[in-house]
Amino acid sequence: MSYRGPQDPRLRRAWQHERRAEIRQHHPDRGGDPTILSAQLAALDRTYSATERLPDSNGRARVVRRAALGVRRGLRGVRSRIPRSWPGSRRYFDV
Repeated sequence: MSYRGPQDPRLRRAWQHERRAEIRQHHPDRGGDPTILSAQLAALDRTYSATERLPDSNGRARVVRRAALGVRRGLRGVRSRIPRSWPGSRRYFDV
């Protein structure tokens, strides 16, 4: 699978900017050599893949999102069971 760029937004913007600059300079439609373009893009991808954060941080974010989803689902069930007069209660019915 090919490298899809860094996950960090700042690094990703810099990576995209540098890739586009290389493509503008070496693209075959603009008179460049395709082998040089491929080599330059591969070198740029290697550079950014080495500076990227560890994939563990993405795994922690996934766990936090899943936990937040569980909390939201739990709150939905609780809100349907509390009395109407309490703030935050939900009462929906079909007409």
